[in-house]
Amino acid sequence: MPAVPELIAYGNSIDRLAVGAVAAAVIVALLSVAIAALLGVVGFARGMLASVSRPRNHKGKKSEGITGVAGFQRLDANPLFSRLDDPARRALHESTTRECFVDGHDIVVQGEQGDRFYVIDEGACDVISVAPSGVETVCARLGAGDSFGEMALLEDAPRNATVRARGEAVVFAISESAFDAALLNAGADRDSVTSVLRAAHALRQSPLLGGLSPTATRLLLQGLSRREVRTGAQIVTEGTRGDEFFFLESGSVVVSKRDAGQVGTLGPGDFFGEIALVSEVPRTATVAAVNDCVLLVLGRAAFASVLAADFAAGVDVERVALKRGALAA
Repeated sequence: MPAVPELIAYGNSIDRLAVGAVAAAVIVALLSVAIAALLGVVGFARGMLASVSRPRNHKGKKSEGITGVAGFQRLDANPLFSRLDDPARRALHESTTRECFVDGHDIVVQGEQGDRFYVIDEGACDVISVAPSGVETVCARLGAGDSFGEMALLEDAPRNATVRARGEAVVFAISESAFDAALLNAGADRDSVTSVLRAAHALRQSPLLGGLSPTATRLLLQGLSRREVRTGAQIVTEGTRGDEFFFLESGSVVVSKRDAGQVGTLGPGDFFGEIALVSEVPRTATVAAVNDCVLLVLGRAAFASVLAADFAAGVDVERVALKRGALAA
């Protein structure tokens, strides 16, 4: 049977449509690959621009010493310097450098080894906690006169937070080697000086006192005395008048009551003695050292000044005191 011209033409049209569909599919696939590659290049470029926009190893400027009365006054107002005698203070002045950081610069980086202690002269810095996922949380904002990085002068340990310049920030920097040399040349007792740094570090780890404002923290450090107690020593006695607040830097204590026996234990970062100061009542429990302890002790007047300087912290401490007082009743 001879081919029908119309059917042949129709078949050719179908063939052409099939070839066209295949060609279109190939073109679409190639375009998808090209677009994906282009997006990858754009993402890479954005990442490069972001890394450039936050320079981590660039300092705007640096001078090898401090000039002017204001700079020395800023340092001397810091709790570390305020407890030094004149020769040691002058030696540290000579060993301190002044550095300027641009906005967004990470002055110290969480997890990295540190060898410098910083006091802010001008500007502000954010203290940032970085989660394993990379999520950043701003824990505190520091301003002129505040300090950070104190543990770098005490031990070889990684930084426990990132501190980032917020706007241009000017800081005084003291290296561990310069710190040790200055104290040695001045004949200063290193242990008595570093006790202030240890106290500052311990306070920053406290869930309650670690959130104090910078002003309240400075008042707290200036008013603290450091006391060592031996295993078994009785620190406070139930029923007696209380005029001191205690913060545990190291060691542990047991809390007991006459009618209930042992009611709890406290460790580093915990505190006690606030009930007698907040509620004006005798000690509600006896506290004794389980092992050798280091206590940071604050008198009644200094305790009141610290809480007055930070209303939120005062409310928190009072709430804890009232809760503990109710449990002790």
